[in-house]
Amino acid sequence: MSLFSICIATRNRSAYLARHIRHISSFETLDYELIVSDNNSEDDTPMVVAELARANPRIHYVRQQTPLNSLQSISASCALAVGRYMMFIADDDYVIESGLLRAAEIMEKHQSVAAIYGDWHPIQPGEAVGEALEAGSNTSNREDRVFSRHEMVELYSGNWQMELPIFRRDIYSKSHLPYHFHMPFDFYGMARFLGYGQVMMMRDCIALVEQHADQNSKNIYHDELIYSYLSDYELFCCEMRNEISAEVHDLIASKLVRQYMWAGEKAAMDGKFLLGKHFMQKALGYQKEETNRRAARYSYKYLTDMIAEAIVQFTQITPTNSTLVFEAHPILAIIMEKVRLQIAGTADEYEFFALSLEDFIKRPLQEDDVYIALEEETRQRREVVQGVPTRKFRSLEQFMHACRV
Repeated sequence: MSLFSICIATRNRSAYLARHIRHISSFETLDYELIVSDNNSEDDTPMVVAELARANPRIHYVRQQTPLNSLQSISASCALAVGRYMMFIADDDYVIESGLLRAAEIMEKHQSVAAIYGDWHPIQPGEAVGEALEAGSNTSNREDRVFSRHEMVELYSGNWQMELPIFRRDIYSKSHLPYHFHMPFDFYGMARFLGYGQVMMMRDCIALVEQHADQNSKNIYHDELIYSYLSDYELFCCEMRNEISAEVHDLIASKLVRQYMWAGEKAAMDGKFLLGKHFMQKALGYQKEETNRRAARYSYKYLTDMIAEAIVQFTQITPTNSTLVFEAHPILAIIMEKVRLQIAGTADEYEFFALSLEDFIKRPLQEDDVYIALEEETRQRREVVQGVPTRKFRSLEQFMHACRV
């Protein structure tokens, strides 16, 4: 198993991607794998990556069969990671080896640290990486610091923007769904990580970020971006609701809560259970008693449907697959049938197997198999038997953590 999974999502920017891959391929110390999720590019991205992969076997390339939106594309790049630690970074940036090494050193030494947010510096077009690092270090005032939940609320109130976390893969699997309806690694992501350990700011630079004409980021007034930031705020409040005063929200809470709960329940009626969960979580951030009751009812009514949808999502963003292998268990049998029904409404066709734990562990690894076990520890037991990690593996334990409202 690699120490680090570096995850990149890309679409139609083969030149920037190739530059970044060559930069990563020059690393001399870091034990890493590089996951490249190609969001159905129409340029020469597949050929470019194939050529670079011949020289660097650490590259794992997957091509999405249909274009995803930007948030889903980020999710897809992270779905196949098997490293102990992982991070997402854009195709046109530069990840910095020394920063990743120090983050790994900290998390190896301090098991309570769930995620680390390192510093980043700008780099100008044509500027050398070493020069940009030196210039950035001369102007940065970032210091190492571990944040408590209460301090995180104060940090959020100060309007900091949090980007580029390095985090533990096992915690990511519990705290994030296969698809995101929000910015996955800003303050909401930080609050999710805080639920499983400490969050740390690190002085070391982990990335250089270039501003250029080909960037596809949207203006701050764009509807999608405004919605993303609002979602980040609301979902952060959901995660931190014991630390944030309800009075802050009273002016807008009642109308928004009613709208979000209605949207969530309507989404579930239309078979979009995880989208419904998303709106229920947004409503919970406003701390209304009615919301607590309806969200609890939603979770009780739709939990197995949400898990089934999450399994379908995982299967779809880890192509190509033809077989879903479940560990034989009464709860998983119910979920398997719901997965079968949800897939029946798509163009995809799969075989389904329910195997005893012993047969599940011993089943030879196939590239087009997806494995769903009862407990996460089965992954390690399979790795001992198979000799390699099972990339397309998730457990009911992980999905239950990720799907709870």
